Amino acid sequence: MSNTASRTSSAFQCVLTVASGVDKGRTHALGRPGSYSIGRSKESHILIDESDKSASRSHAVITIEGGGARIDSLSQTNRTVVNKKAVQTKALKPGDCILIGTTEFTVGFQGGGSGASGKSSSKVKIISLFGIIVLLLFILVKVPKKSSSPESPEPSKVESVETKSSVEDFLSADPYLLEEERSTDVGVFDSVDRPSALPSANEEDADSHYRKAMFFYDARKLARAMDEIDLTLMANPAHSSARKWLLRITDELNELIDSHYQNGLLNRKFMRYREAENDFQLVMELSRDKLDERYLDAQRQLEELEEL
Repeated sequence: MSNTASRTSSAFQCVLTVASGVDKGRTHALGRPGSYSIGRSKESHILIDESDKSASRSHAVITIEGGGARIDSLSQTNRTVVNKKAVQTKALKPGDCILIGTTEFTVGFQGGGSGASGKSSSKVKIISLFGIIVLLLFILVKVPKKSSSPESPEPSKVESVETKSSVEDFLSADPYLLEEERSTDVGVFDSVDRPSALPSANEEDADSHYRKAMFFYDARKLARAMDEIDLTLMANPAHSSARKWLLRITDELNELIDSHYQNGLLNRKFMRYREAENDFQLVMELSRDKLDERYLDAQRQLEELEEL
């Protein structure tokens, strides 16, 4: 990608302004391509007030890519609303209103360009390219050939090579030509040979772990599913589906740990010691953070139950 293309991409920003809620007036500028989580979890990029129980800990994610923005709902219990309609996934436009829990965001775009304008600009460049080619061919036909000595190359061959080189230089300097337009339109002049794209070993390994993660998730083995998601991202950090499910499974796993922890405390209170031991044991098995207060307390509770 040329420097001009990089500057154009980096100039794009999706700006979320809090229109109502405890953080009214606050803005969040999302500029770099990637995913931004929204929810009550302290690990979220955009934090919702902890007291708002109508918002999930990992409620939604906004993805910035290709000079545009998209929102995906992650919560199974609370709705993600865009322009007063519940959505699962939706491409965002300037002026859209997003409602998560009781917090309302207004969407704004700064800099960059939309995909439609990019395509229109690409078509203009293609037309310009054909104009240049026609002009070069006209010059080649009309300019008389000069006599050449045996040591010098034939003028027609030199001009043909220069014409081909000019086409390649024009393409390499133009950041607006889409990849598919280059391979289709410029192929007429045999100036670009592109090998077929084959998935790398890392991508295949990542897809294999991702399929296993989905199998364990369907079987409600959330800890195993999380392990496979981690292996997926180790093999391919750009795996967008794995990044989305990482947030979702993390939220569900945390709720499951909390449920067993609360049940364990309740069972011990009513002297159901065997049930309490099972719940505290599950808390320790499911916890990925060994410094989590619930993990440490479950460990202490088990030690005390063994002495009863």
